[in-house]
Formats: sequence, C-alpha cells, structure tokens
Amino acid sequence: MGNDYRINDMHGNFRVISVDDIPSYSSTGVLLRHRSGLEVYWLANDDRERFFTYTIYTPPENDTGVFHILEHTLLTGSGKFPVRDPFMGMIRNSCNTFLNAMTGPDRTYFPAASPVKKDFDNIFQVYTDAVFDPLLRKESFEQEGIRLTAKGGLHFEGVVFSEMQGDISQHESVVSAASTRPLFSEDSPYRHEFGGNPPDIPDLSYEEFVATYRKHYNPANITLFMYGDLELDEYLEYLDANYLGERETGERIARPSLTPAWTSSRRFTAYSNAEDGEEGGTVMVSWLLPGVEDGRLGTELSLLTDILLGNPGAPLYRAIIDSGLGRDLSSVSGLSDSYREYVFSAGITGCREEQCDEIETFMTGTLERIAEEGLDGRAVEAALRRMEFKLKEIPGGIPQGYRLFFMRIDKGWAYGANPSDMLRSSETLAEIRSALEANPRYFEDMIMRYLVDNPHRLTSVTLRSESTLGDMKREIEAQVERHRAEYSADEEAAFDAFEEGSDDQAAVSSLPRLSLGDIPDEKVLIERKSAGEGIIYNTLHTGGIVYGDVAFDVSDYTPEELEDMVLLSRLFTMCDVGEMSYSDFLTELRFITGGSSFSLEVGSDTVGETKAYFLCRFKCFERCLGDTYSLLLKAFGELRLEKEERIRAALRDIESEYQSSVLRSGHSFALSAASADISYTLSLTDRLQGLPFWFRVVDMLRDEIPSLPSRLLALLARTFVRERVTVHLGVEESGADGSIAVTRGFIESLGRGDAPQRVERKFDSTPGVSAYTTATPVSYSAMALSSSPFGTKEHAREKLFLSIVGQNALWSLIREKGGAYGAGALVDSNEDVMLFYTYRDPRLGESIDDFTKGVREEVLSGNKIEDAKLAVLSRDVRPLSPQMKAFLDFRRYLYRVEDEARLRAKRDQLSLTAEDLEAAREEVLGRLSGEPKGIGIIASEKILEQYGGDVHPKTLPF
Repeated sequence: MGNDYRINDMHGNFRVISVDDIPSYSSTGVLLRHRSGLEVYWLANDDRERFFTYTIYTPPENDTGVFHILEHTLLTGSGKFPVRDPFMGMIRNSCNTFLNAMTGPDRTYFPAASPVKKDFDNIFQVYTDAVFDPLLRKESFEQEGIRLTAKGGLHFEGVVFSEMQGDISQHESVVSAASTRPLFSEDSPYRHEFGGNPPDIPDLSYEEFVATYRKHYNPANITLFMYGDLELDEYLEYLDANYLGERETGERIARPSLTPAWTSSRRFTAYSNAEDGEEGGTVMVSWLLPGVEDGRLGTELSLLTDILLGNPGAPLYRAIIDSGLGRDLSSVSGLSDSYREYVFSAGITGCREEQCDEIETFMTGTLERIAEEGLDGRAVEAALRRMEFKLKEIPGGIPQGYRLFFMRIDKGWAYGANPSDMLRSSETLAEIRSALEANPRYFEDMIMRYLVDNPHRLTSVTLRSESTLGDMKREIEAQVERHRAEYSADEEAAFDAFEEGSDDQAAVSSLPRLSLGDIPDEKVLIERKSAGEGIIYNTLHTGGIVYGDVAFDVSDYTPEELEDMVLLSRLFTMCDVGEMSYSDFLTELRFITGGSSFSLEVGSDTVGETKAYFLCRFKCFERCLGDTYSLLLKAFGELRLEKEERIRAALRDIESEYQSSVLRSGHSFALSAASADISYTLSLTDRLQGLPFWFRVVDMLRDEIPSLPSRLLALLARTFVRERVTVHLGVEESGADGSIAVTRGFIESLGRGDAPQRVERKFDSTPGVSAYTTATPVSYSAMALSSSPFGTKEHAREKLFLSIVGQNALWSLIREKGGAYGAGALVDSNEDVMLFYTYRDPRLGESIDDFTKGVREEVLSGNKIEDAKLAVLSRDVRPLSPQMKAFLDFRRYLYRVEDEARLRAKRDQLSLTAEDLEAAREEVLGRLSGEPKGIGIIASEKILEQYGGDVHPKTLPF
C-alpha cells in the first residue's frame, strides 16, 4: 500500500516528499506536495473506516467571524453541485461515521469518514468542490452569516450570528477565551473571536467575505489528510484533473512566530452573563508553553496534566478542592493545543475578584510544593500505563483517522512539522520512560521549568455581570442604527424569494447518491454466552484486554433513594476507602486499569418495566482483573462517608458540571423536560439526569449534608450484594476461562442481601410546559408525545416518517428560514416517544409551531424515502470497537432486547411504502392535535414571552 511510494517519485503533478513506517499505528505515512503547493498526507493501512479532512489555514484579523461564516457557506452550493444545501444532501444520503465542518482559532476543517468506499468517494467529491469552487451566493452569506431584516422591526438575523450569541452567553466559553487569548501578543490572530463576536459580525460585508475566501482558499494554503485502505493515486488524479492543473498557486499565509516571552506575570478581567443576584466568578491561572510542533513535548505535557489534574485525587486537583478558595475546579482547566503554543490552565469557580492575588499565589505555591515534595511514583506510572493502554486498545466510536489527525498530526503539520513525526507514540513513550529512569524527578523538573519558573503567566478573572447581556444587546442595537441605511426592501424580497424557493431537478440530480444496494444489509449479532451465577460474556478480539461491566439492579429503589445513588456514584471517586485516602485509591485504580467509571442508569425494558442499574465499568489487562475486583470490593465495603467536606465537594462537582453543560447541551435538557410527563421512566430520567436534579443538588448542599452519610451508608450496604449483581465480560477466547473464574470469586466475595423486588409504579400525569429561564439570547425548545408501541408497524412507519421530517421540512423551516443552529425530530424506540427539538434558536413560539407545520408540509419523495432507509441500514455498517460491542450486548441483556425483535423492526422499516408513510403522517398529526404534548423550554424571560400561555418557569440556579 503506502510502501509502494518512493521519495521524489512523481505521481502526476505530486512529488513524494517522505515515506515513513509508523509502527505505533500499523501504518505507513506518505507525504506529497503538488506543484501548486497543496500538501497531501496519507496514513496508509487496512482500516476500512476511511477518513479525510481538508484543512485551511485561516487566522482571523478581526472579530467578524468571517472564517466561521465561510465554513458554513462553502457547504451551501458549489460549481458541480449547485444545490442550496449539499451538506444536508450528503447527511441524508450517506452511511458516514463522521461528517462535519469546523472552525478553530487559526484553521478551518472539512472532515468526513465512511466505511463504504462509494459513500466516501461521494463525500470527497462534494467536499472537494465546496473547498475549491463554492458558489458563495450572497443569499447564502445572508442566511448563514448576517443580514438586516425589517420583519418585526429592523434587526439582524443569521445562523452564525445566532450561534455566537448562544456561545458567548456561556460562562465557560468566556472563561476559556479570557484565560488564553491575552497570553498572546496584541497583533496575534488568537486575540480575536474566531467564531465571531455578535456586535462585530454586522461589520462584515459580502465583498470582504468573498475577498477573504479568494485570499485563503488556495492550494498553497490547504492541506489534505487521508487515512485508511484506499488507492491514493485515484484521488490525486481526480484533484489534478479537476482542481489543481490550471489553478494559480496563490499566497501561503504566513504562520505566526512564537510569542515573545514575558518577563513578569499579567492580569486580565472579563465579564459573562449572570442571573439576578447571581454571585461568584472564575479565576484562572494560565501559562504559555513552547510550540505545538514538538510532538514529544505534547506527550509529556499530556502526561503531566493527567498526573496533576486527571482525577479528584490528583495533587493539584485535590489541593484546589481542599483549599476552600472557591466552589470547584474550573471545567476549563487543563492543557490546550489549539493555538501556536501549548497553554496550561488551572482555575477555581465561585471566586471573587479580590481573590486573584491569593489564588495566583496559591497556584504557584502549590505547584512548587508538589515539585519539592515529589510526585507519587505510582501516580506517574499510572499515567504512563494509561497512555500505553490507549495505544494497545482497539479504538472505536470516533473514527481512528479523526483521532490521529486532530490529536496528533494537525498540531505540528500546520506549523511545518512532518506529520509522521507527530505519530511516534510508542517510541516517544519509550524515550520518556528512559528519561524518567535517568532522572526520577523528570516531571517535577517540568513543573518547575514550564510552570513555577515560567513568568509568561496570566491570572484572569471572569466575573458574572447582570449587565453583560444588556451591554451586548445595546451594542447590537447600535449596529442596527449604524447599518440602517444599508437596508434594502428589494434585497430582503430577493432573499425571501431565495428562502422560499427550491432547487431545480437538474441541480438535485448533480449530487452523487448511494442506493440501497450500495450498503450491505449487515446484522450486528453478538454471540452471548453464560457462565451461570450472574456471569455473561462475549469472546472478542480485544488484544488481551478485559472489558468488564458490573451492574447492580436497583430498580426497586424509591426516586429519593435513586437520587442518593447518583451522588454515591460520584463519591466513589471523592472519598477515602478504608485506610486509603481517596487520592491513593484513585491512583491505585488508575495504576491497575485502563479506565473505570461509576454511574446510575435508568431506562425501560422491552416488557415495559422501569429498570435502574448502578454500573461499575472498567477495562484492564487480563492479568490485572483480580486486582481490579479487589479494589471494587474494597470500595463497596469500606467507602468512608463520614467526612462532610467530601460529600460537599462531590455535590459541588455535580453542580459545576451542570453549570458548564446546560447551554452547551440545552436541547438535551429541553428534550428531557418535555418527556418527563409521558411515562414513569421518562419522569424518573428527568428527575435523575435532567435539570430537576440540579435543583436537588442545591437542596442537598443547603439542608441535607448532616443527614446524608447515614442514608448513603444504608444504601451502600443494601446495594452491593450478590443477589443484585450481574457481571458482563468482553474477553479474548483464550482468556475467558480464567477471567470467568476470577469473576466468580468476586461475586462470591460480595455480601448477602435482598434481591430486587418487582414494584408496581403508578403514573398519572398530564403533559404540559416545563420552562427554565436563564440569561441566554437564544432558546432551546422541545416537544414530546407518545408514539405507537415498539414492534408494531405503526411504530416503524412513525419512526421512519419523523426521520424524514427532521432532516427535511424541519431543517428548512427552523434552520434555513428560522435561523436556528439546529433542529430535528425522531422516535425513541426504547421509550416509545416522539421527540422534536431546536438548538440555539432565535425564535421560540414560531419554532414550536413549526414542529406541527413540518409534519403537515413534508413532501414525501422516492429519494427521501430511500435516504431514510439508507440510514436504517447504516446503523449496522458502522465499525464497533470490542468495548462498544461488549457494552452494547450487555445493555441488550439488561433491557431484554432480543435480536429477532430488532431485526424485525429493521425489516419493517425497510419494507415501508410511500402509502405507509402518508398513513404515518396522519397518525402523527392525529396525536399532535388530539393528545397532550410535553413542551420543554430553556430561554431568557424575554424570549419566553414569545411563547405565551400559562407558563410558570423556574430560574436555573447558576
């Protein structure tokens, strides 16, 4: 494959620059350069999940977000594919495992992956034409970026404009920017908001937008990464013949120099949105480190970050929690490699501005103390082992090509390093081990060199201010007045005509398509074996790794007890265990395993029972399985819950997670709120995982800390008994007998207790509106109502029909015309519920009305139906890692999902006709008009006023 290439050989107009063996990833790396300046790097191997990405170097010169708007607009029509939305065209007609476009601080990416070659080629053609020959229609610029409209009073609209209003309303987004950007010089592109600052976006003209594309999107400023089992020459010839042969080279945008080092530390203050009466900001201490093209240093810094902050018992993390200086470790803490240089940050939430000096002194003093006292050798070894474990593990989920590009290759290639040099993972770890053997204080010296003695340090404070959102609104209103003279009723009419129009058939036919016959009808059947006594397992090719899932059935617990179990899942990583401090316990767990987690899961099984499981998940080498079980047994039997400060810290940790995720995942919380009155299971899910649990955490912190230890100890004794346990293993066949024997010993070592009892749950609730207010200029809304039962033909056709509506009519009404960042519709077969949602939406009531409008107006066509069926087939062709296969089978076991029922449901969907889907439309419309619907909303009070009706919102407890 890649070994057939030789340095200086010509492949058309591409010259081979380097060919390297990459043993860490069983690959060959081939770097080529076209005479136009385009560089191509191929990581050749036998992985059928092929991946590619175009990367364009796009350092911003202002805050207008021009490159973000270009990223959106390039995928709204090109020379060969002049449809209005080829991106959604490919989403609908594809079995991709990844398909997106992204803008970063100085680069723009167009990545995609697929396990089916024809699909991969289709996407490659569409993305290539988008990058090299986009239409850049003014209407697309106005739709995706910014435009003036007089509807409802003169104001700005645009998808990116709305998206960024939502982004900068998130406290953590402001913290991230405030703690990194000021580290760079005033003329650095990193000083700018690469996504676009809403008050500045209106200053971008269409002419500047087009000129920026022409300057930056030229071959000398573009790279192409390709990965997997493919014939590279086929793609090189395609590029040369269609895009590069006659194209002018253009300008290669200069990369920034390394930032001049500071001689003393500096300060920076920023402000984020706050609710009335909300207090407390975030203080971050950040350091600028050397350039990201040093791959070995990146590995060393990743290891050091894991050692210092990788878990609540890590020395810096623990010191922050125990300091009493604030509420919790900031979620923004860690190592960033998104810039020209690495940035390390650590911070504390719930602080006051006057604490800056104290926190800066605390951070530097703590790091110096850690270095002087020395790191725990076992913690250092645990970090090294975990990194080695990742190298040996067969990956899954995110495509391996994506992982390797964004985690390794991209960092150095953008600044002149050979991509192959960023992939020496095994060699680099060996070198680090040798260096550590020669100097046992290797990482302590790094702490002193890069942190304690590094004066290029920034202490930033991000304060919550009630005026921030108002200030932004006033700035935008001022921009409306400044640009008022530019408004043209004729241009708005032209835009409206464009929005209301549709692609002609010739344009639609230009898009390459998959047919049902292009995707194999694979069946993900995982052979399950039973060893009796609560043990089931799968024999898989795992590379000698055991994937273990230990489930304790707590389905008979009350909702109040399950709330305590959620807290208990966090306490396993934040409390002492017997004579071991929680730091020592976590170090030992990380030393022995490649990863572990504790969580509570709730769902409905296929016979309608609500099930709840406390899950302990881990992965380890076969030789470490017994030690892993010993640690779990110790935790189950000796968890120390008497220290109230540890319980308080765990609750603060959960609270911080909500604060950082509520707007980032606002549609998920809205969906949960909308569903809560549909069934007991969904009500319980919302109570334990939705926004109500945030309020519950606040109550626990305020009133219940003294009573929690006794309650939790009682649950501990009741839960972790052999009568409630089921263990699932994913293991190599050669190691199955030994692993089963060790597992049997683990179960026998559990105490005796009561088996779970079947409980009749009464549920009588009428769906209504659940609304939450917060300071956000956009909304997140959702609607939920019951679907037909799983296994019926009605369910199958509702599911397929709503998948069509979500990707077509709703996308057009809410995304393209309404300006929301996203929208969708689906049927959750596990819970028999129909769901509709919007994401970062400038509207509210109109979008909720559009849920029904989309169902009513969807035009069914043969292509749409075939696309929906392709999606059904695609679910089973996407590669699964051994860990994913093992856990998938375990969940099927826990929730009684039978293969025959799954395959029958799949066959039912594939057999549906247009008449069936028209019947589904009537069924859904009937439910929408005749049944109570759950509505979930997260929005500001002002936006909530758009909805009207009798709504009693709760204010989120930021």
